[in-house]
Amino acid sequence: MGDSLDSLFLHPRAVLTARRIDVYDVINLVVYAKMPSISMRRGKGTVAGFIHLDESRPRSVVRVLPQCQMGEFPRKLEREIESFRYPVPPAQYEPLLERMVATQELAIPFFFHEHHYLVDKRRRAALFSTLYTEMVDKASKGDVVLQLTDSERTSIMFSHAWVTNETLRKYLNLYGVAPWWEQEENLVTHSRLERVLLSDGLSQATTDPTEEYDSQQLPSYLFGQMLLQRARIRLSGTRAREVVGSASAVEPRPIAVEVPKFHSTSQSRTVSSVETATTGDESAPKITKALPLANHDKARVLDEIRSEIAFEEARPKWRSELPILLAQAPTAPADLDEVMLTKRQVAELLGVSVNTVDNRRSDDPYFPQAVVYGQRSLRWKRSEIRQWRDRKKTR
Repeated sequence: MGDSLDSLFLHPRAVLTARRIDVYDVINLVVYAKMPSISMRRGKGTVAGFIHLDESRPRSVVRVLPQCQMGEFPRKLEREIESFRYPVPPAQYEPLLERMVATQELAIPFFFHEHHYLVDKRRRAALFSTLYTEMVDKASKGDVVLQLTDSERTSIMFSHAWVTNETLRKYLNLYGVAPWWEQEENLVTHSRLERVLLSDGLSQATTDPTEEYDSQQLPSYLFGQMLLQRARIRLSGTRAREVVGSASAVEPRPIAVEVPKFHSTSQSRTVSSVETATTGDESAPKITKALPLANHDKARVLDEIRSEIAFEEARPKWRSELPILLAQAPTAPADLDEVMLTKRQVAELLGVSVNTVDNRRSDDPYFPQAVVYGQRSLRWKRSEIRQWRDRKKTR
């Protein structure tokens, strides 16, 4: 069967009906049944998860998987996204998410991106390596019958060994994936697959922990998070006005003005509360003096100030910079300059194309050096990019 298939791609429908099946193709069928390819996803299958705005936890955006807590919600989206194909472009998901937030939806989807594809590919390679080791053990014990010819069997995992269709079925049932390949939908979506090779698995360290998805690499996740954060700010303002409007009348009392107290250092800001002091003469003006806030009050006030400053600074460029700022959830405005940007985010910050960023790296000796993550992922510190941009403007 191996001769009828090219060396790079696997055709599961043909493998499942063949009389002779290459032993590596047998392992591939188990790998893809356990970890389906996201590049084949269509419609609602392109949804990787949901971002849930949790009103009970201030400034908290919770990631919720579709099958866990969403109930009927995915059905509401099914017709809207039935034309989506992986990879879903921003021109499709951005208008959808904006409409959902405008109608006050508290949970919006994010989609599979290239980052999912790369992580899943490495996971498949590691799984293939594990299954290969198990296959060697099963063949040596005679649990899996390997053939060299129609009449010659072997217990050694030769590269040209093959199994019969009957052995294939038993092997798939052993790992519980036979029902998955019996579904016509899976045969259609996975009609042509990139083969996982033994060499791919050997490059994966079996002692490394399972790689997790990095939400900072998912554009639709960052965009949805930004929209929900903006919605939270609007909702908080609306509720505050409702509370003020429905307040009942109270007895008049002396008014004490809250006076902020600042230290001389630029990075330290202390807010003090006030206390009203009275004299024997009730007609005399009230005297106020500043008292230190309790620790928890300081934290609450400073947290509100940080949130307002971060939002106001990002307002003029919310489409380009605000998703980056909000996604990093900084603890203080000064920390925003420590955000690490992708090449696309650098291009958006500078207002140029990704190709222009590459050109600047090669022809401008003053362009900031990138930090390398892994083998191919590059990141730039936001503060260095901004300083370079400001120097260019003054030249």
